[in-house]
Amino acid sequence: MKKIGICKKAGIAEAKKLLGCLGGKIYEIAANVGFDNAKHFNKVFRELEGMTPQQFRVKNQRGN
Repeated sequence: MKKIGICKKAGIAEAKKLLGCLGGKIYEIAANVGFDNAKHFNKVFRELEGMTPQQFRVKNQRGN
């Protein structure tokens, strides 16, 4: 696995909170946590969490 910076890890942690409680667009959440590019956000999220932000959102909405 590639090394992911502390700031990116913190951004992903915050994004997970937002994905769980907000109905906003994923690119808006990415921008709110410091990612300029939604595609890059998706890539980093998948590297850290093993799923896309959308998959994470669906999984957590179902209470799994």
